[in-house]
Amino acid sequence: MIRLMGMILVLCGSTALGLYYSNRVSERFHNSERIRKALICLRGEIQFGRTPMPEALSSAARHTVGNISTFFYEVSEELRSGRGSTFAVIWVEKLQRHLSGKNIQEEDIAELKELGQTLGYLDGEMQVNTLNLYLERMQETLVRQNKEKQNKIRLYNLLGIVGGIMITIVVM
Repeated sequence: MIRLMGMILVLCGSTALGLYYSNRVSERFHNSERIRKALICLRGEIQFGRTPMPEALSSAARHTVGNISTFFYEVSEELRSGRGSTFAVIWVEKLQRHLSGKNIQEEDIAELKELGQTLGYLDGEMQVNTLNLYLERMQETLVRQNKEKQNKIRLYNLLGIVGGIMITIVVM
């Protein structure tokens, strides 16, 4: 009886581990989509509303959730405070604080840092062009990530179940 309970616990644990890792992959993809949505909003505010950067960032923050929303909101607030830092410095500082290591791909973080270096000091038209270029690259990345996501989710789920079965067989 105890052996059976142990086997069931191993199977449940390994399956849960597979589900955990597949959920992380899915969350990374959704975070990339949320960043894209916020940047589309930012582009719209700059292009059509001719909104100043702090207000445009605040609007982008309202259109997303979690760490991504906090990131845009805090960049906006720091710009409004006028403490003398450049946009690029504020952008990178808040990026590292709120998004780095928070289930977001490292390549996305690197590209966002690069975006922050070019976004803050340009005129409205150049900011829109920069965002358009970034969003095009991001769309290509999302297509690739979606394919990887589907494969990895399937793999992690399968490895969790099969790994549990293998451990159970070996222990028996």
